[in-house]
Amino acid sequence: MNYTRFAPILFPFAFLVAGPGCGDEAVPVDGPEDASTVVSDGSLRPIDGGVSPEDGRAPSPDAARPDGSASRGSLEILSGNTATGFVDGRGTEARFSGPSGGVVLPDRSAIVVADTFNGVLRRIDLATMDVTTVAGKVQVLSTSDGIGTAARFQSPRAMAVAPDGSAIYLADGPTVRKVALPSYTVTTVAGTAGQPGYADGTGPTVRMGFLLHALEISADGKLLFVADRSNKSLRTVTLATGAVATVAGAPYTGANQHVDGAGGAARFSGVGGITRVDNTLYVADTFNHVLRAVDLTTFAVTTIAGVAGTAGLTDGAGVGARFSSPQGLVAKNGALYSTSFDGVLRKVALPSFEVTTILGDADDARPVDGTGAAARLGTAFAQPMADPSLNVLYYQDRSASSVRRIDLAALSVNTLAGSKDPEGSIDGAMADARFVSPDGLAANADGSVVLVSDSVTHTIRRIDTVAKTVATYAGELGTEGANDGPVKDARFFEPTGLVWDTTKNRVYVADSGNHLVRAIDVATSTVSTVLGVAGSAGTADGAVADARIAGPVALSLDPAAQILYVAESAPDAVVAGGRAAIRALDLTARTVRTVAGGAPTTPPVDGPAASARFTSLRGLAFDSVAKRLIVAEGSRAILRSIDVATGTVSLLAGKDNEKGPADGAFGTARFSSPVGLTFAAGDNALFVADSGSHTIRRLDLGSKTVSTWLGNPSVNGGIAPGTVMPFERSSLYFPGAPTVAGPNLLVASEHAIYLARPTDAIRK
Repeated sequence: MNYTRFAPILFPFAFLVAGPGCGDEAVPVDGPEDASTVVSDGSLRPIDGGVSPEDGRAPSPDAARPDGSASRGSLEILSGNTATGFVDGRGTEARFSGPSGGVVLPDRSAIVVADTFNGVLRRIDLATMDVTTVAGKVQVLSTSDGIGTAARFQSPRAMAVAPDGSAIYLADGPTVRKVALPSYTVTTVAGTAGQPGYADGTGPTVRMGFLLHALEISADGKLLFVADRSNKSLRTVTLATGAVATVAGAPYTGANQHVDGAGGAARFSGVGGITRVDNTLYVADTFNHVLRAVDLTTFAVTTIAGVAGTAGLTDGAGVGARFSSPQGLVAKNGALYSTSFDGVLRKVALPSFEVTTILGDADDARPVDGTGAAARLGTAFAQPMADPSLNVLYYQDRSASSVRRIDLAALSVNTLAGSKDPEGSIDGAMADARFVSPDGLAANADGSVVLVSDSVTHTIRRIDTVAKTVATYAGELGTEGANDGPVKDARFFEPTGLVWDTTKNRVYVADSGNHLVRAIDVATSTVSTVLGVAGSAGTADGAVADARIAGPVALSLDPAAQILYVAESAPDAVVAGGRAAIRALDLTARTVRTVAGGAPTTPPVDGPAASARFTSLRGLAFDSVAKRLIVAEGSRAILRSIDVATGTVSLLAGKDNEKGPADGAFGTARFSSPVGLTFAAGDNALFVADSGSHTIRRLDLGSKTVSTWLGNPSVNGGIAPGTVMPFERSSLYFPGAPTVAGPNLLVASEHAIYLARPTDAIRK
C-alpha cells in the first residue's frame, strides 16, 4: 500500500518551501508549555470528579484551577497517536511541528533542533532524552535577537555548529542567526528579517533568499556555506564580518538549468543539502535530481551522480544512478547519505559514487521503527545529522515530526524524540492501535462502541470503549471494492462520513470512492448498498433502484422521519459540471430527491432550493429542534441552513469567504475552515470542527452565538497518548469529524481519536 501521497496532508509543500508564514496565521499567546498531565484509562465514562492526588499522579484537570475557577473539561486521546504538536517531555512524550534543521553538539551532550512551525529551538539531552525549549516562543513567528526564550524566530531551519561547540548558526527566513552556547544568546549575522532578495556585500544591504535550505561550516570555523535555494546559488558568510558572497551558481528565471562549471558559470536548480569532506562540498541539486561536487579551492562544480532532469530511484554508480528530488545530504565514514520526500536513505560510496538504497520503501513512506526491511522512513526535508563519534545518523522525520536514530551498522531505526509510529492500521488495545486517516465517526447511544472510517485504508474500524480494544470491523486494509455481505467480506473505497441510526441499530456509510451510500446492520454484521451503483456517478433522482449519486462525503439522519441526508461533493472530472448538492434518501419509501444545489458556483447562492447553489460541501447535520439541515462550506468559511419544509437556503453564521476565527453573534462570528458538524438536541447546540483554526466551535442555536469550545487558534498541535489536558490548555491539529458519544464529544484529528469530556455533560 502506498502511503507516500498522503504525507503532504500534514505538511503542505508550501510550508516546506516558503515557511509557516505562508500557511500558519499564528498570533502571540501563552502556549501550553506548562501544561501538567495525568494518566487516563481512556474510557468513555461520564465526568466523575477527576483523579485524586493521593494516587501519586498530578491533580485532575477537572479539579479547581489555582485561581479558584473550575476547568471546563479535559481532553485526551482515546485511541491512535499524533505526530504534530508542541510538548516538552522525555523522548517519545515530546512533540514537534515540522523539524527542519538540527545539529549534534561536538561533545555529544545534546541535539539541538530547529522546530520550524513552532518557531522555537528545542534541546534533546542525549543522556536523559529530555526535550526542552531553549530559545524562541511557541508559534510566535517574528524576528528579534535576545537570550533564550526572549529571542524570536520567523522560520528556523538549517543549522551548523562551530567546530569548538561555542555557537550554532541558524537559517531563519532570509537571515543567518548566531546562537551562542551555552547561553543561547541569539544575534543576527547576515540578511534582513522580512526582506528576502539577492545582494552580496556586508551589512544592511545584504539580501538572502527566504529558503536557506542547508548550512555547512569550514574546518577552521570561519566561513559558513549557505545553500540559498531561493536564489539557486551557493553562498558564503564570513562569520567575523557578516560579509556575504556568491561562490557558485546564480539566480535565474524560467526552466531548470543544469550547468557544470566554475563559480558563477555553474547553474543549479533548487540547491538542497550540502556537506563538506575535506576541501570538497557535496550538494544535493534537488530539482535537477542529481548530486554535485564543488571544489572549495576553485569553486568548480561537477555532477557526480544521477542524470539531470531524470528522476528515479535506481541504484548504480555515478550517472548510472537515479535520484528523485534529493533533499538532505550528510557525510559519514567515507560515504554520503542522501534523503528525500520518498522515505528512503541512500548511501553514496566515496570516491566511486556507487549509490545503494539501504533503508526505507518509496511505496510506504511512513515512520515505522524497526530493523532492515521492517523499518520505514517518513518524508525528509532537512539534513540528516551525523553523530561525531558513533556510526549513527539522526533523521528528522517530517511525517512524524520526530528525530529518529539510525544505526548504520545494524540498519536499525528507533525514535529518539517525538512521535513514535504515529500512523498505520494496527488493531489491538486502544492505547496501541493506530489509524492512518480517520475521516468519519459514529457512536452508539451510550458511547460504548465507536465506528471510525479510515478513507486511506478503505476500512471501518470498531472501538470498544468498555473492553478498550480496536478491531477492523468491515473492509480489508488497502483493498478497494464494493462487495456487500458479511462485514469480513465487504469492501469499501474511500469511506468518509458515518451516521448511526440508534433506533434501527444501523450505521450508514458515505462510500465516497464508489459513489455509494452503504448500510451496516450492526445486529447481523452485514453490509448492504442502499443508494447508487458502484463506480457509476450520477445525479438522477427517483426510486432508489434508478437513482445515482456522486461523491458522497457527509451524512446526517432525521431518525423520526427516517430520512437520510447526503452531502455530495464531486469535481467536473467525476460528473459533468461538478457537483455540490444535498440529497434526501427516504428510507421508508425508498426514493431519492435533490434538496438543494447542483453544479458548484462561486460565490454560493442562497434562496429557494431550485436556484440555491453551494461551492464546497464538507459537513452536514440535521437540527431536529428547528427541522432544518445545517451545512458547512469549508472553503467559503460559512455555515448555511436549509429549511426542510420549504427547501430555502440561507446563511446561518459567518461571512462568505471572510475567514477568522472570531466568536460572537452569528452575523459577526467568523470561521476558518469548517469541515465537520454534529448536533446535540438536548443542548440545542451545534459543534463545528473548524479545521483551519484548529478548534471546535460551539453554536448556541437558541442565543445565536458562536464560542470557541476547545482548542487554541494561536497554538496548534496534538498531545501525546496517555496524557490528560484541561480544555484551557488543550490544542488540536486540523480537527475533522466530531460526534457526540454519551455525555462527551469525540473528535478525529491527525491519526488519533480524541475524547473531550466537558464538565457540563453534553445532552444528546
